[in-house]
Amino acid sequence: MIKREANRGGVNSLSLKKLESSNNQAIIAEEVAILKDMLEKITRRMIGDEAFATIETIVALSEKQDYVGLETIIASISNQDMDVISRYFSILPLLINISEDVDLAYEINYQNNTNNHLLFAN
Repeated sequence: MIKREANRGGVNSLSLKKLESSNNQAIIAEEVAILKDMLEKITRRMIGDEAFATIETIVALSEKQDYVGLETIIASISNQDMDVISRYFSILPLLINISEDVDLAYEINYQNNTNNHLLFAN
């Protein structure tokens, strides 16, 4: 988990929580949860609780596969709000991909540094 703390100069800084998992899939899942939490907090701060409630409603309706409800709520969203909401849903998969890419890069680096050359196999 990443928390914002004020340092001596009054400037906010980020502190990191150590990941608890030991296998790759669990680590990626934890990283994704942390990144999703950060995205939610930042988006909520930028657009406010009321507008963010629309995002939460869209997520809930999607999970229930309530396509009629989704169509109704999406039809009622202004173009300005739709811009923000679409950016939220566009950024989320990018963060997930970054987490997976970092894990793969770590694995390749580890294998290459332990003479188990993953990229340069004979």
